[in-house]
Amino acid sequence: MGCGDDEAACTPGRQVECACGGGVDGTQRCNDDGSGYGECVCDGVDGGRDAGMDSGVPADAGGTTDAGGTTDAGDDVDATAGADAGPEDGGPEDGGPPPHVIYINRCAGGCSLTAASADDSSSNESSVISSDVTLSESTYTGSEIDALATCLSDLFAAYAVEITTVEPTGSHTELMVVSDPTEAGLSSSVGAVGPFACSLVENAIVLLFADLYGSAARLACESAAQAIAESFGLDHAFYCPDVMTHLSGCGDKSFTSHDAPCGETEARACLCGGTTQNSHEELLDLFGPAL
Repeated sequence: MGCGDDEAACTPGRQVECACGGGVDGTQRCNDDGSGYGECVCDGVDGGRDAGMDSGVPADAGGTTDAGGTTDAGDDVDATAGADAGPEDGGPEDGGPPPHVIYINRCAGGCSLTAASADDSSSNESSVISSDVTLSESTYTGSEIDALATCLSDLFAAYAVEITTVEPTGSHTELMVVSDPTEAGLSSSVGAVGPFACSLVENAIVLLFADLYGSAARLACESAAQAIAESFGLDHAFYCPDVMTHLSGCGDKSFTSHDAPCGETEARACLCGGTTQNSHEELLDLFGPAL
């Protein structure tokens, strides 16, 4: 999901998160001709994420809280969730599939991306940009990257998924933590973006524009988790407690075991069929349970 201003670069009808101000997130819809995203729609949204942001684009880039269990600063830390799949659940020890790897790339010194029709995290090719770009490193410190890894590990803890800050050699989803969405040809209010299909996008690259979130660490984590899950084939949920929602006012989100209607500001049919989505069951079906 992504587009430049002057060429067809987003999927018609696709919606992305945008900032409305006052801590409220809305949605922008890609035009029917794919030429770009329309205005940010804010009516009826009770705040895109519940993280106490003072404005849509807060200025304070520091002050995140420790999500628990993080280690210090600049060293690469391998924070895992459900990586040790054992014999009972078909994990690596009995020849079953390994956990799906999500690599958090701090983009030290910046990350260069090549525009492509399909994502390839091994060669930094992305389908959400319309031209080759170099994205600036965010202001996140090493400890804030570690806290993000811990938060994502907690959110994906029920599934055979591994979160790591060490670059893997094999197939993986990559979360690039960068600074400014306009460098990617996106609206200045886009907080996170990634590819979407009605199935797992192999080797997807997801972008988290972390500096937009300031000290709202939980909001940044949930936005990253939502964009990552979209690359797994999940739709937006019109259900406040779920990570896939654009609603707020109900505390921290999770992938809920609830048959929720799809939608942003109101319920709608799900993009991949049906009228409801159970995000927890979708992820269990895709990756299997963690040990």
